[in-house]
Amino acid sequence: MQALPLHIPLLFGLTTITSLLLFHWVVRNSSYHTKANTITAALVVWIILQSLISKSGFYATNLESLPPRFIFIVVPVAIFLSLLFFSEKIRLSRTFLLAWNFITLGLLVFIIINAVLSSPTPLHQFAFEQPNIALLHFPYILLPAFIVPLVLFGHFASIRRLK
Repeated sequence: MQALPLHIPLLFGLTTITSLLLFHWVVRNSSYHTKANTITAALVVWIILQSLISKSGFYATNLESLPPRFIFIVVPVAIFLSLLFFSEKIRLSRTFLLAWNFITLGLLVFIIINAVLSSPTPLHQFAFEQPNIALLHFPYILLPAFIVPLVLFGHFASIRRLK
């Protein structure tokens, strides 16, 4: 991947850290407050692990493998966040918030599908002239490995709480 100006990966790293801190703050102020530090520590370990794996070139090599190596990013996070979600309270109307969450969840799913279909994997369906290879490199690997699952979890948690 071509070298980008330094401010781009730094801004992306700041975005990841901000997401982690906001998530920690939300968990600390929820019914899981006693587990906030443990959950955050597990997420920090996950971020470090994914960063090291990405820096080694694991995701950027052998793009034709089945299942795609990308699955090692999504599945563990989905399992972890699902366990958090299923193990266990507004000023705006409940109907409005539910509608907002379902609409934005639909947009997120659309973005995820587009990202997968434009990545250089066996599922690659479009953007052949410029595949989505940035997500296979550090620090951008943290977008599918941490930020997107965190946002997805936030939507599911909001929907569950509002029902």
